[in-house]
Amino acid sequence: MARDAGKALDEQFKLMFETPEKMGLCRMWVSPFKRTRQTADGILSTAAGEWIHDVKESPFLVEQDWGLFEGSGIKDGKEKYPVEWGRMQRLREHQGKFWARMPMGESCFDVCTRVANLFETITRDRLPKWSVGR
Repeated sequence: MARDAGKALDEQFKLMFETPEKMGLCRMWVSPFKRTRQTADGILSTAAGEWIHDVKESPFLVEQDWGLFEGSGIKDGKEKYPVEWGRMQRLREHQGKFWARMPMGESCFDVCTRVANLFETITRDRLPKWSVGR
């Protein structure tokens, strides 16, 4: 599937930019998870690799940490962890679903904050070098 994605990226880049030189810097971002690095390797092994200048890894680019509910998810949480489930439900009622953290995990707010940090890094990396420090 990664090679298919690489072929599709190559075709799209050709339509949009014609050549890698016309496109400019193209950086691929991956999470620290092995499977994302394997996917990147698959994409880079295709013609899309000519368009991609480098690959950076960011710990901000991971899925939400569901804590105790990881794997089995919410559906089994109430039976497996009744005390933690009750606490999370009270937090959701009091603070709202967006703010309530999963037991030993993250809230939606935590994920948004993490991703916002990554967006700042990506934006900063795209700025011309002369604007740094101004």
